Amino acid sequence: MLPMSIGIKIPRVKLPSIPLVAIVWQYDGLAGDRRTIIEDTDLQAQGFEGTTSAISVRRGPHYDAVKSSLGYEPTVGLYGGLYYFVDSGPVLVLGRGEYPSIDQLFNFSGVTRSVRFNPTSERFPLSPREGPPFATIPLIVELTGPQTLITVPELSIANSTATIIEEVSDVGMYLGSDWSTSISAVQVKSGPNYSPGRVVKLYEETNHSGGQISLGPGNYDLSNPQYDFVGKTKSIGFA
Repeated sequence: MLPMSIGIKIPRVKLPSIPLVAIVWQYDGLAGDRRTIIEDTDLQAQGFEGTTSAISVRRGPHYDAVKSSLGYEPTVGLYGGLYYFVDSGPVLVLGRGEYPSIDQLFNFSGVTRSVRFNPTSERFPLSPREGPPFATIPLIVELTGPQTLITVPELSIANSTATIIEEVSDVGMYLGSDWSTSISAVQVKSGPNYSPGRVVKLYEETNHSGGQISLGPGNYDLSNPQYDFVGKTKSIGFA
């Protein structure tokens, strides 16, 4: 077992409130690779542009407070254009619930390029199905992984990113097979329910087994000899 690693400490930055958590899925039936979205996001940076076929919109830790403040149901907007440009593609706005096929339900499969929260005060039907809420989010983990093609503002190649806020027993099954051999850096942020001593654990094997490193809030280059963990993360846990 590898020893606990100590990274460069960064100031605690409180993210904006998180009323909803959107999990976008590759295939109908909430299956395949997925990405977790907690803030306005351009999906090309996550290597997930035009991939979404299903979505689970779950209550976040600030759902009740934001709903009371807004006076209406928090929503998630899926945009056919990058950077939430309404005039560059279709838009689908959804409230909390599970939508196992946005193609069958809304004819919207494979076109989502960006995601924005609370884009409108208009009311939309809620799905009768609802996934388990994220009542607390102690830590937010930003992973740097495999290369992806960036088309805007100019054509380039960059490392894709992904956000993790829950236990992941198999990184390859969760994010995509290339992620299990390519995670090269990690940023650990204090979540809205952070308490001192909380850490994320990266494991060398699936199902939270094998060698591991424990990381508190900070920035971590996994090529650093202190960690020597590039491409080794097969599962992720929290403690």
